[in-house]
Amino acid sequence: MAATGLSDDPVMEPLVCSPLSDEDGTDEDVLPPPKRKEFIIRSSTSNSDAEDDEQTCATTLGKSCTTPHSSAKKGSTSKCTQLVRYSGTPTRKTLNRLLWENFARTDPKHVECRHCKAFLKTTDASTTPLHAHLRNKHKIKYSEYLAAKHKQDVAKVDNENAIRTAIVDRERTALQKINSKPKLINQNIRDALSQCKVPAKYAQNSQAQLKADMDITIFLVTTNQPFSLVEEPGFKRFVESMDPRIIVKNKSTYTRSKCPQLLENVKQAVEKILQNDLPFCDGIAFTSDTWTSRSNDPFQSLTLHYVSKEFELKKFTVDCKSFRGRHTSEAIAKLCDEMINSIPGINSSAMKYATTDSGANMLKAMSIANEITDNLKCFDHILNTCVTKALEQNSLREVVGQCKNLATLTHRSSLSQQKIQRSCDENEPKVTYRKIIQPVCTRWNSLHACMDSILAMKSPLLSIKATENGTDLANAIPDECGFKKLEQIIKPLDEIRRASEMLSAEDKPTIHLVLCYMVTLSNLQAKYGYLGKESLELCRSFTDHLNPRVPNKGKNEYIYCAANLLHPRFKGSVMKLDNDQFTFEGTKNRLLREYSLQYGAPTENSISTQDQLTPSESTSGWSELEKLTKEFEAVDNVETTKQSDVQKEMKIFLESTVRADHVEVDVLQWWKKNERVFPCLAKCARRILGIPATSAPSERVFSCSGNIMTSQRHQLASKNLEMLVYIKQNFDKVYIPKWKFDEVGTSKCSLNYA
Repeated sequence: MAATGLSDDPVMEPLVCSPLSDEDGTDEDVLPPPKRKEFIIRSSTSNSDAEDDEQTCATTLGKSCTTPHSSAKKGSTSKCTQLVRYSGTPTRKTLNRLLWENFARTDPKHVECRHCKAFLKTTDASTTPLHAHLRNKHKIKYSEYLAAKHKQDVAKVDNENAIRTAIVDRERTALQKINSKPKLINQNIRDALSQCKVPAKYAQNSQAQLKADMDITIFLVTTNQPFSLVEEPGFKRFVESMDPRIIVKNKSTYTRSKCPQLLENVKQAVEKILQNDLPFCDGIAFTSDTWTSRSNDPFQSLTLHYVSKEFELKKFTVDCKSFRGRHTSEAIAKLCDEMINSIPGINSSAMKYATTDSGANMLKAMSIANEITDNLKCFDHILNTCVTKALEQNSLREVVGQCKNLATLTHRSSLSQQKIQRSCDENEPKVTYRKIIQPVCTRWNSLHACMDSILAMKSPLLSIKATENGTDLANAIPDECGFKKLEQIIKPLDEIRRASEMLSAEDKPTIHLVLCYMVTLSNLQAKYGYLGKESLELCRSFTDHLNPRVPNKGKNEYIYCAANLLHPRFKGSVMKLDNDQFTFEGTKNRLLREYSLQYGAPTENSISTQDQLTPSESTSGWSELEKLTKEFEAVDNVETTKQSDVQKEMKIFLESTVRADHVEVDVLQWWKKNERVFPCLAKCARRILGIPATSAPSERVFSCSGNIMTSQRHQLASKNLEMLVYIKQNFDKVYIPKWKFDEVGTSKCSLNYA
């Protein structure tokens, strides 16, 4: 027996015993024009019924064959009827017939346009020049061609569905005849035939198919999957198990059509949010950085940060553009201005701040950029630089080098890793094995993570060093003295790590915390110097490198001071440390002056001393973040008159206090709740508190880019990487209730997506 070829599953392969029509031409009316051959054979051991000895193996529907078969008995004539089924799929020549109606071939390498008589160079196998000429020179004819081609595609799908329906009907008829003669086939085959169903596929432009296409595209993009996944049999089997009517397209369809459609929908959703929010924002902030991909292509990123009218901190990735040429300050500034100008809805009077690393070209670029008002140095870059230089002390260089060597060895040698794991299991008490983190110069705090993982396995590592003396693993493990040094320096490094992680957060304001952590980090020597010589040298070296980079504990930077002043618990108290009332008053006056210039509110030339608030208790001796706030006399349920004078608001704000059992206050929620009480200061808070303290958001964009461009996708084009990064970074931040598509040959259609 031969199978029909309707399924790849051998269990479901129907052995269709086709009942041959008694009249010629009956089946010819049922099936469409043929293409794919399907040989349907029926054999029987019975000699009484000559019809049951027939075999169908023909190539033309309705014709008879007198070819003798091995199953026929000697002396008997077995009639052979041939049955052929076609899927109706047009050939390449048929598909291009509509296009060639507009052209005539003059010779094997040239064609002539029937409309403008232009000669085009092309080969017999390529129609790309014909498409381009018709699209660019004869737009009306091209539209007619697209419409006709679309109509042909729809007819093709309908034809295929009709074929499948006819096949199922024929198989059902065959099954009925089989059931009438149960001895001809066993029960298992009959059950398989009864389960054989070929569901009709969705039409190409149906809402169900378009939704499935977009779902597959979203899955591929948001999970960093290669587009070639759609051609894997396992993926097709998975989709078919979910809905067998879905058509899984070729990978080029998703890269060239569906992914750009997804990008357009996400961009429109982002732009809609920005057009609603940015006109009410008096200050917005950016982070920017440069990066080189695995394929050695340079990129520049730009992220947007602002506090909305509802006091929600929002962040979007504006772009991650390919950056050709030298990375001069002028080129960086030009590309930065272009990306900022592409953002819709920006208030013309809005202040624009940028946070970048401390590179000379980047700092100069932000200073000469037309769209940037002020620039801040990334505080995390500063901390990372200071820690790196502090760990280069002679007394620490050896143990730090051993930690790096041990991490490298365990990453290269699985045997060394297994020995450490076995030693942890055999240790008394048992020690939990931790993979030793390998330090990376571009990954902040990675060296601290390396030291911390080594310290956690101190006892098992010392045991290996004692038992395997002289081996590479034993030589890479620090001795008892080295572990003592690590124990001394790990605590101040923990303090620095916490500051780095807190200031790199994206989901809450961070700029107001810079002064607080500057005070804490400046006092590391007094706090941890008692641990030992190495700890003292580390803290001293760290502060020696930190103070020149952030002079006067950050109080020389107006943005840091203004943000701390607008915090409802700090109220600029950090600026008053060391009896520095001058910085506090200067920051307050500048904030009031900026408000007057930006909003035109009337203010006095100077603030009287009666309006200045004198702290009721000394602030000297504060060294902890929890002690950096002062409690003033409680003023509950503060209510003001209809006057909106910013100076009066400032006076009431400084005299008020926040009821809280801890320092952690949701600063944005506080200002949202008290916006009616302090309308002028609320505008200042919305403008300043959205500025990020670090450029970590841009670093995370490049981390996302690195996850997309893996070693298997190193040939990914720059424009495709830009598209994938934008979608991946912004997709979860938007809601798209109605998707829009541009289908070939049709007008723009939309799809409700729940």
